[in-house]
Amino acid sequence: DWSSDVCSSDLLLGNCDSWNDIFVYPEEADEHIVNYILTKKAGLLWEMCNDSGIDPFALENFGAVKRTLRRRYAEEWDFLEKLPHAIETEHYVFAHAAVRPGKALRAHTADELTRCDAFMEQGWRFDKWVIVGHWPVVLYGQDIVCANPIIDRDSRIISIDGGCVLKDDGQLNCLIIPDIRREDFDYAAYDPFPTARALDDQDFADDKKDA
Repeated sequence: DWSSDVCSSDLLLGNCDSWNDIFVYPEEADEHIVNYILTKKAGLLWEMCNDSGIDPFALENFGAVKRTLRRRYAEEWDFLEKLPHAIETEHYVFAHAAVRPGKALRAHTADELTRCDAFMEQGWRFDKWVIVGHWPVVLYGQDIVCANPIIDRDSRIISIDGGCVLKDDGQLNCLIIPDIRREDFDYAAYDPFPTARALDDQDFADDKKDA
């Protein structure tokens, strides 16, 4: 699914949000889903089970559990079902993970929009700005760890996933677009780490000698 700039939702559906599919999966997929829940010990289904008093480690009839969760959290499931996988405006395309160049947004599959690792390394360029998350930006780094958004003006791609929760040293990023008619971008970020201020310069030569 995709949406234009007249959509009623400003939120996108990501690959970790597509749990509505469990209600149409064949019964054979239930074992895989349960194994996923028990391995991750986190996420939507894990939280719903615990909130409902269902012990994930004691799941026997997952079909019955699915029906219980669908009934108990009908409002949440309906909300997720209405979310688009991408939003396109006059100047921007917002997608969870990626879009393909030269391909109409309507023609994309859900997997193409929500599952693409290292999108910025594909060598693709776009006419509109493409803003994505999914792949933590720290994974693009070679020399230093940095979780700040990456703005590639040549490719017109902005990758904003700070690896919050996924990475121990991740952060929550918010891209700021002050004016949709210009290309001046800013961002705000949050992480839980303490900050410190260096009072003296460090002599690099001495530091290298000690090493």
